[in-house]
This record gives sequence, structure tokens and C-alpha cells, in this order.
Amino acid sequence: MGSVRIQARRVSTKSWQPMGADFFMTYANLPAGSYQLIVRMKDQNGKAYPGEYRLRHQCRPFFLFSIWAKLFYVVLLAVLVWLLMRYWNRRAETRRRRTLWRPSKRAKNKNCIKARYTFFTNVAHEIRTPLTLIFRARWRNILSTQKVKDNDGETTSTSCTRIRKGLPT
Repeated sequence: MGSVRIQARRVSTKSWQPMGADFFMTYANLPAGSYQLIVRMKDQNGKAYPGEYRLRHQCRPFFLFSIWAKLFYVVLLAVLVWLLMRYWNRRAETRRRRTLWRPSKRAKNKNCIKARYTFFTNVAHEIRTPLTLIFRARWRNILSTQKVKDNDGETTSTSCTRIRKGLPT
């Protein structure tokens, strides 16, 4: 008995490839799809035996290119876009709150002027009230005793008038 050689080829190719003694064949970089492999035997003289064997094979896509992986990529992209939009909205909201709580320079200046005016008005009121009481009490004392030196009432009156003119109304 002679030796038998086995050859195989894909339906889409025209050249036959010999199989080794271990009967393995490898095809690298096959795209996903359906394939048909034709196997035939030859005798030692190179004459083919009648009949060929056809083997069907389904080559699946790499799992990173499968439909489930693509669906996962779409969901992941949607989640990332949602998180990015949420981050931008929160950042804008934080900035908006900061601008509401931090008044502008013009508003600060107005508030400062208003506070200063209120402060000096209150101080003037606090000074004026006892000054008026002193002035009136002094005049009552002068008028009731009728013993007034010439410049005693005048001195008090002049002092009170000068102090009043220095205070805002």
C-alpha cells in the first residue's frame, strides 16, 4: 500500500494546500462568516481519489466585535455622556450660586456706603440725644434761678451749636 496525501482548499480559493501528517490546517486572519472546506485524497502518483468531502464551518466574530459587545459600547457611551452632562450642569449650578452669594464690586461699594451712613447716623443720634438733654437742663437751670452770669448761658449755647453743626442730620 502506498501513502495517501490529503489536500484541502476553501471554496473561495483555487489552490489546494497539502495537510501535514498530523492532519491540521490553520487559516489566519479569517473574517467572520460561513466557510466551506473541501478535502480530497491523492495517491502517491498524484492521482485524486473520486469524491470530495465538504465541511461547513461557521467562523464567529472576535468577541470584542460581537453584537453584545457593540451594545455594551453604546450603553457605556450613553452613561459617559450622561455623567459628563451631569458634571457640567452641577459645575454651572455651583458657579451660578457663587455669583449670587458673592456680590459685585459695585454692590459691595453701595453696601459699604450704606453701612457707613447708617453707622454715622446712629452715632450722631447717640451723641445728639445727651447733648440736647444737657443743653435744655442747663437752660432750665439758668432760667429757673435767674442768677445768671453774663456769659454762662452763652458759652453753653455756643458749645452746643458748634457740636450740632459737626454732626450729620
